[in-house]
Amino acid sequence: MATLKDVAKASGVSTATVSHVLHGRWDRVSDATRAKVMKAIRKLNYRPSPYRTRKGVPPSMNLAFILEEAEPSPLFSKDYFAKLLDGFFEEAWKRGYSVTVDVERVSIDGVQKVRHAFDGRCDGVAVMAPVIDSLLVAELVERGVPVVVIGSDSQGKKVSTVDVDNVACGRMAVDHLAGLGHVRMAYVGRVADKSSSLERLEGVRTRIAELGLPEPIVLDGVFSKASGYEMADRLVQIQGADWPTAWICSNDEIAFGAARRLNEAGIRIPEDVSLIGTDDTLVAQTATPPLTTLRQPLQRMGAEAARILAERAARPDAPEEHLVFSVELVQRASTGPARAVKAPRPVAHAKR
Repeated sequence: MATLKDVAKASGVSTATVSHVLHGRWDRVSDATRAKVMKAIRKLNYRPSPYRTRKGVPPSMNLAFILEEAEPSPLFSKDYFAKLLDGFFEEAWKRGYSVTVDVERVSIDGVQKVRHAFDGRCDGVAVMAPVIDSLLVAELVERGVPVVVIGSDSQGKKVSTVDVDNVACGRMAVDHLAGLGHVRMAYVGRVADKSSSLERLEGVRTRIAELGLPEPIVLDGVFSKASGYEMADRLVQIQGADWPTAWICSNDEIAFGAARRLNEAGIRIPEDVSLIGTDDTLVAQTATPPLTTLRQPLQRMGAEAARILAERAARPDAPEEHLVFSVELVQRASTGPARAVKAPRPVAHAKR
């Protein structure tokens, strides 16, 4: 098995320099030296030896990435999750860490499983989009495990967080649609237990009130195409002055499902309804029509989560970090000027 000295010899540097590279102290080495060390690590298949960190526990050189979800969902096939993982894997690997990925149900059983599986076997855990007041996050914090929460800032200050400015996200969506002349809007999302979606709704409501527009219609579902389809089915029944000509969806999956139902009902996008998603995932580009959306820097968010955990492993007393990124409006074909006619009459419910 290769040792630290073997890596140092193969790359022509000192063992201290190799240690700097492994522990992310890149301000002490040049890019060329770091690349040379990483090449030697790959060639020798080097795995760092355990050293003592928090509370005397030897590190595993493994980071965990957990998605906490309330119900079964094929999230590993979703582009949103894939982009976050891509950034997380790349950064973890550069720092000499392996990654364990798991999906846990929101339950006591899920917490107990994590307690058994990860206790002492990883140096930090990234939890993706936990529910509000997550039992899983509380359990990890109680056990002294370094935690980074991605996509939520509702877990208190005992954990680091990586998120976007969700309130600004909601406001940006309203400004875009109001600029196109839309007055009556709907918010189609998951608001029961996800802080990110609740914060976007807060931004939507606040900006709508500032503009003197009617309160938005709010529908609650889950982050899936099927849920978007079902919520759209309820909205297409609305007629007359209450018809919302602009729908703000809390992710692209919901917007994709909503677009499918609108297309089946013969309701034109964007002539009859403007539709805007969030995330800028692959489904936004492949929807009919392609979706206007609010892009999150997902790969960078994943990378920052891995960086924070690796640095906390090297410096257990380091303060928590709270990173907030901006979103970017990506305008495609699903939003357009508001129409000045009555609500379209939907065709009969199509079979799925």
